[in-house]
Amino acid sequence: MHACTTLIGVFCGVVEKEPGRAEWAFARYDYLTVMKKLLLINKTDNLVAPPGMEIIDYLETPSLLPPWITEEAEKGDNVII
Repeated sequence: MHACTTLIGVFCGVVEKEPGRAEWAFARYDYLTVMKKLLLINKTDNLVAPPGMEIIDYLETPSLLPPWITEEAEKGDNVII
């Protein structure tokens, strides 16, 4: 019982945590831009942002989407992850 209570307490602590650096960085972009940046990474080397820059800001935003991303997915309609 004690382990379960501890686990629930840890989980609740995570849920109630204040937004961190990543959350603030991602919040500056709309969801489609974030998805484009993350799904269409074209770098093959280590993904490390320069000092003072967040990784989401460092990644390029592709102007064109590949054909495997449907218009519905682009709009966010009925997308299953």
